Amino acid sequence: MAFDAFALMLAMLALGMLFARLRVFPEGAADTLNLVVLYVCLPAAILLYVPKLRFAPELLGLVLVPWLLAAASWLLLRVLAPRLRLRRDELGVLLLCTMLGNTSFIGYPMIQALLGPQALPYAVVYDQFGTFVMLPRWACWCWRATAASIRPRRATSPCASCASRRSGPWSSA
Repeated sequence: MAFDAFALMLAMLALGMLFARLRVFPEGAADTLNLVVLYVCLPAAILLYVPKLRFAPELLGLVLVPWLLAAASWLLLRVLAPRLRLRRDELGVLLLCTMLGNTSFIGYPMIQALLGPQALPYAVVYDQFGTFVMLPRWACWCWRATAASIRPRRATSPCASCASRRSGPWSSA
């Protein structure tokens, strides 16, 4: 069953790429579908599965996993960045990409396909209380770190409230 679901997901991704190349759908169709997923499907999954969870101390470990992985990733990349001669903007992109995965969009279907529907509530906890909570703060830190080398096209940043703070992973740099 898991292999069938995984193969179906890969087939759908390939079909989407083919349709984009052949221009089967009108311009902006992908944006519309993404908005439906973000504003309808993902909140529905959260409202469906979170009430079924019994909050227990074991869930705290699940919430801490992405934070611990982020800390390990940050430490490793901060050590490797000078050796690899990475610019600050390259380091910021690597930090964002290694710390935060696509745990909702692709993660929920993968968890359901590989571990079954009983594991989906735990994926929601990992995603919502782990990576989702981390994303805005970490993105603001990364924007602040790269702001000196990349000028935004708008007068204000999307993270204007974070940009003036003196905290973050680059504050010691």
